[in-house]
Amino acid sequence: MTQAAASPTDPAQEPNPQWSRVQLNLAALAMGVAAGIIGLLPWLLSGRRLSLQNFWMLEAAPETMPFSALPLSQYSLFSLLVLLVTGGVIGGLAARYFPAGNRRSMIWCTVGGLLLVHSLAALQSFVVLGSGLGIGSQVRQLAQVYFFGLLCGVLLLIIATALLLGLIAARSRAAAAVGFGLAAVPASSWFISWFSYLLPQGQLPNWISVLDRWLPAVIVGIVLFWCGLRPAGRLLVWVVNLLLLWSVPAAVTAQQYAFGSRVLAGNLADTADAFGQVFRQALGPAGDGGFRLVVALAIAVLGTAVREVVMRRSAQADAASSA
Repeated sequence: MTQAAASPTDPAQEPNPQWSRVQLNLAALAMGVAAGIIGLLPWLLSGRRLSLQNFWMLEAAPETMPFSALPLSQYSLFSLLVLLVTGGVIGGLAARYFPAGNRRSMIWCTVGGLLLVHSLAALQSFVVLGSGLGIGSQVRQLAQVYFFGLLCGVLLLIIATALLLGLIAARSRAAAAVGFGLAAVPASSWFISWFSYLLPQGQLPNWISVLDRWLPAVIVGIVLFWCGLRPAGRLLVWVVNLLLLWSVPAAVTAQQYAFGSRVLAGNLADTADAFGQVFRQALGPAGDGGFRLVVALAIAVLGTAVREVVMRRSAQADAASSA
């Protein structure tokens, strides 16, 4: 009589579950590293050199500025946000497909991989910036304020990006929808930035500016449709995302004016006042916030209505077939 085949549940025939978890966590770590690198790619492929700095110790031409993994400058604050946040969005999207049995540890590993890339990029960039500004030697106080202000801002942004990854990866569809709403404007700008890299300078077609203007509204509309209105608490998610769509572009416009103005450099009170004035103007009729809200709501409401009709007809068909 031949020997019986081994049972499918025989421990000797099963893969080592501990090794399986290790492999999954290593894959998640690599995914976090990849997400961080992909987020930085538009800068790494097209720029890579620090822009000219107001407080640079020596005179320099743009082509002689050193390599920097991040575009550190008061003129590039939004670009920093775009590059870092997009890495968190990519990592969060990937984490939504992690297997349930090892989901939590894999999300932590993904966050760890993302933090590793962002931390190394920040370390290299600030070492280069600090050297050029002469930080550590006798320098003007304003240069130190500039350096350490940028450093604190980037560190806070790195932490916020890791939290955003966790929010998008959350099981709750409502939490993930808020995460997508927070990232809609930066992620849109990241996508648009590829056209600037792929197409010759000065030859960008007009439709790219139109896409840049309306893509965040389209993203928010799709996210709200995906989130849905049931249970009723999801209505709060709609309100939050629409408020973000209205206010974030206005804040970006105000930041670019206030922090990118040489006239205001060094005067924090005037900078804050200019930010507030431009922000209020951008929220009003002078901005496009109202039109973006209409577009996002139209997409969300139309998609939700179509889904309700389809679900109702499907339920009626099931009832008729079972009768």
